Amino acid sequence: MPLVYVERFLSSLIALGLSWYYILFEARKIPGGIAIWMNGFFLLQLIGVAWLMTQSKTRRNYIPLAYALVVSLCMGIGLFSASNKFGSWRQEEIIDLGFVNLSLTMGLIALYGWAAGSIKKLNSEPVMLASIFTLMLGFISIPGLLLSMALMILGYAKHEKLLIIAGLLLMPPVLCWYYYNVDITLIQKSEALVASGIALLLGRYYIQYRGWDKTEEVCEQK
Repeated sequence: MPLVYVERFLSSLIALGLSWYYILFEARKIPGGIAIWMNGFFLLQLIGVAWLMTQSKTRRNYIPLAYALVVSLCMGIGLFSASNKFGSWRQEEIIDLGFVNLSLTMGLIALYGWAAGSIKKLNSEPVMLASIFTLMLGFISIPGLLLSMALMILGYAKHEKLLIIAGLLLMPPVLCWYYYNVDITLIQKSEALVASGIALLLGRYYIQYRGWDKTEEVCEQK
């Protein structure tokens, strides 16, 4: 990677990090509350990543900015999670994750349509089942997991290994945070993990039964 791209990435990331800092420690003085500023900044970054990463005509000069936005989104998920658990650092102002969950859920479903080739593909059975599963995750309220999935799907569709790696690295801490902080008993946590595992296995077998895992082979034969 050229040095100029590294410099653009770092400068963009520093600017985004300073913006998060300003929102956390200064935005509470501005009318509207810290939650509105955090949600708005997160949404703007999400739109920016979607625009830069899904446009085929995006200039390479803007790719470092896109990756900086991806890292900043991961930082935002951590800040939302910490605030939701411990309060807004010295003030007991819990930030609701509903808006972030809704934004990521709708964005991930739209990403399914883009990766499938068209928004109209949302009516197809595989994409519809994936959308239903995503809505369930959004209802459970695990924003980090939704972002992790989005990064891996985007990386797979664009053949960008860095995005896939970012999604994989984000998933373990997100799952650990959810498991240890969700307000249910240990038995209920175990039951949730077992149920999730069974659901994933059933989904895998259903995909194999329908032959959706052989799409690439079929296309090659044609």
